[in-house]
Amino acid sequence: MQIIDAQLHDPAPWLEWPADDLETRRRILTELTLAWIDALGIDAALLFPFDEEWAMDAAGQFPRRLGVVLEASASTPDLDGFVAGVKRQHADGAVGLRAVASALWSADSTDLEELGSGPIDVDAQPDRDAIDRVRGGVFDELFAACQRHQVPLFFYLSGYLPLAGEVAERYPDLTLVVDHFGLRQPPVDQRTTPPFKALPELLALGRYPNVAVKFSGAPSLSEAPYPYPDLWPHLMQVVEAFGPERLMWASDISRFYGRIGYTYRSESSQGPYPGKHSYAEALHFILDTDELSSDDKEWILGGTARRLLNWPTTA
Repeated sequence: MQIIDAQLHDPAPWLEWPADDLETRRRILTELTLAWIDALGIDAALLFPFDEEWAMDAAGQFPRRLGVVLEASASTPDLDGFVAGVKRQHADGAVGLRAVASALWSADSTDLEELGSGPIDVDAQPDRDAIDRVRGGVFDELFAACQRHQVPLFFYLSGYLPLAGEVAERYPDLTLVVDHFGLRQPPVDQRTTPPFKALPELLALGRYPNVAVKFSGAPSLSEAPYPYPDLWPHLMQVVEAFGPERLMWASDISRFYGRIGYTYRSESSQGPYPGKHSYAEALHFILDTDELSSDDKEWILGGTARRLLNWPTTA
């Protein structure tokens, strides 16, 4: 079985080194990333980097182990040209784009240096103004360009799932991947009560054949210890609504440990909080479960990412 972690960020050694050590910092990020996935026997990973230059270089060095999902900003001039350029970089490791519709940070409002100034505010809520801007058309050029050039788009919109359906209906040939089930997850957000309160909104998206779901962060929504038996009644509804061939597993473990990049840090996620879990737990609650068939696991743990992103098979 080919296992792909469909979301890792820069793995944060928290280096207080001067800027002229940038090459060394980046080499360490690459080595740490490979060490993380090697430790769990993971074949490949998708990087969602803060330092995009580092990630593209790492993917160039290890093309069958690392792919890159770049962030798309609504303020980018000539979005069609930008998306076309990403498509041309597919062979160099750029396998998709990500749009942030609601989050505590965004390429449109915050830069890397600002992100290093303090911890995540776990009490903050997604930016409703940003959602309104998306509904007002701020990303329409991006959606159209990704559909035109056949570049898969990961969509972060936690707490606003119906928005994904609106986009999927208007752009039926756009491959749209809903990040993190579209559900609010700690530590960057407060989970709802109950944690799967918005599950019906997610299940409703199953009727759109161009919508896939990033199967990530589920342990953070459990109210039981590993192996999280309370998750499966909810997760099996997701499997039934979308089919395993539209679900891709991701750990996003960098977020859960608050260790992203060498300029950004989250003190709030270092200590215990409801839903905190280890990298091994993020993988093995799926890999070892009897709830899924072996074929289901093949799709969710790697096959879906390979197919939707047109990513070559690891040797």
